[in-house]
Amino acid sequence: MRTVMVVMAGLALAVTVSAQQIDMAAMAKWQNAQVVHYRIVGAFDAAVPHPKSGGTAEIVATDRVTVDVDWDVRRSAIVGQATFTDAASTVARTTPGAAKCPPPTLSGTYEHFSVASVGPHPSGVELKGVRKFPAAAVPYEWPATCATKSLPAFDEPVSEVVAMMSPMMLVMPNGANPNMVVAADRKSFTIKSKGWSWTYTPTIVK
Repeated sequence: MRTVMVVMAGLALAVTVSAQQIDMAAMAKWQNAQVVHYRIVGAFDAAVPHPKSGGTAEIVATDRVTVDVDWDVRRSAIVGQATFTDAASTVARTTPGAAKCPPPTLSGTYEHFSVASVGPHPSGVELKGVRKFPAAAVPYEWPATCATKSLPAFDEPVSEVVAMMSPMMLVMPNGANPNMVVAADRKSFTIKSKGWSWTYTPTIVK
C-alpha cells in the first residue's frame, strides 16, 4: 500500500495577490535562502478501514511522526541525512463501518504507521514502515445476526511521501489553497491530506 501526498508547491504562488497582502521583507528573506531546515510534524486523525473485514470494521486512530531535514531550495535536494521520530498510535474507538452491528473488538495494539526509515523521493522525502493490525473480532453476518468472525494479526507495508514545500508559503495569504493554513505568526504552515495534517516549520541554514 502506498499513499502519496501530492501537493502542488507552486499552487499558492500562482494566485495573484496585491503587494499589501505580502510581507515584502519576509519574501526577500526566503528568496535569498539557499538551504532551509524543515521540522515537519505529521498528525493523523481519521478512520481506517480494516482491509480484511470486507467493509464491516473501521479503526478511528491518531498517530504522530516528526521529520527533520535540511533542504537545498535551489537544487530541490536533501542535504545530508533526514531523520525522524515516531510516536505510538492511539485508538479512539472502532466502528462497524457499513454494518449496523456492534463495533469490532481488537485483541492487541493497533499501530497506524510504524516508521522504519526515511529517505529521498522525487517529490521530497519518503517514510517507509508498516501498519500493524492486531487480532480482531468483526461482524460479518449483517444485518441478519451481526455474528462475528476472528481475524488474525498482520502487518501491512505502507509509505508516506511528504512533499517538500517552498518556504515562500509563509508569506502567502490564507485562502489561496483550501488545504493549506499559514499560522498567524507566519512561522509555520500546515497542509492537510488523507487524514494527515503536515505542519512545516522552516528555518534558514544559509
